[in-house]
Amino acid sequence: LLKRWLPEIPPGLTQNSRAGERVLPSVFGERKLNRGFEAMALLPGGKLLLFLQSPPRPLLKEGFSLILEFDTEKEKPTGLYLYRMDPKCGKIGAAAFGRSGEILVLEQNGKTGKKAKQIVFRIEPDQVRNFLGGYGKSGLKDLPKPVKKSVWLDLKGKGLGGFEKVEGMAMDSKGRLYFVNDNDFSSAVPGKPAQPSELIAAEKP
Repeated sequence: LLKRWLPEIPPGLTQNSRAGERVLPSVFGERKLNRGFEAMALLPGGKLLLFLQSPPRPLLKEGFSLILEFDTEKEKPTGLYLYRMDPKCGKIGAAAFGRSGEILVLEQNGKTGKKAKQIVFRIEPDQVRNFLGGYGKSGLKDLPKPVKKSVWLDLKGKGLGGFEKVEGMAMDSKGRLYFVNDNDFSSAVPGKPAQPSELIAAEKP
């Protein structure tokens, strides 16, 4: 471990003994257990977009998750944006920066087969208000509009329906998307058939 950045202490909670620099907004300390940053995309200028897997507790009712913009050179947050989850999906699995400047986010519902929902959305965070600093000791104030999003590619029928978790996505120079599944170390579970890790390519029609 070279360096760790942690959330500021949320109101009413006590600090734990985990070592690190507390520079992230306190709302990230109110996430659900095991629902931390699930995806990230590096922008050309060196900014890193980090996506919370699902809504933190204060935003659960509204169905908003969060996008944190982090300056990798100055090592500090520079942006905070609301992201409205698709009610048919519920979890963010991956993100990528496209060859034409697209910022793509994969949402999924954790189901397989005919019940699987795996959709890639295009988002535009630069067209809404950055509310970094708007989440203080008294909680979230003046809730801004979420980032604009539109369906970029529905992965139904693209060969990923057999995977409960798709948690990696990248685009090559020709615009082809690549996905990788998370097998959760299934080969180590006694009596359970091992699920292979697979790399699948998909193209936008």
